[in-house]
Amino acid sequence: MNKRKRNSKIMIGMLVAVVALGIGYAAIAGINLLINGPDNLELTNCIPNNTQLLDANIQNGCVILNFSQEITNFSNEEQKFNIIKCILNTLSQLNEVNSIKFLINNEQTSIFGEE
Repeated sequence: MNKRKRNSKIMIGMLVAVVALGIGYAAIAGINLLINGPDNLELTNCIPNNTQLLDANIQNGCVILNFSQEITNFSNEEQKFNIIKCILNTLSQLNEVNSIKFLINNEQTSIFGEE
């Protein structure tokens, strides 16, 4: 098994373990794992450096993620797509999540899709 798949399985296992503490905590834990990046130095982090998760909560199946401005530090559409894909793949492991809404510094944004 390659290292990326093994790291993904470990992250999914950790998310399943924290679901018992509440879906909001599981979402926060999953996103913080993404922000921290992989332990393997051969892998790259999909989340831009210095990004912080300022707040997260879930309302009616929608996870609302409030990131610091650094989340927008991507240089092209492919990097932006990878950020969205990483977050979507992480949170889609949680059955209670039906949608994701992005905030940047407590402000609604259309940078990652429609408001």
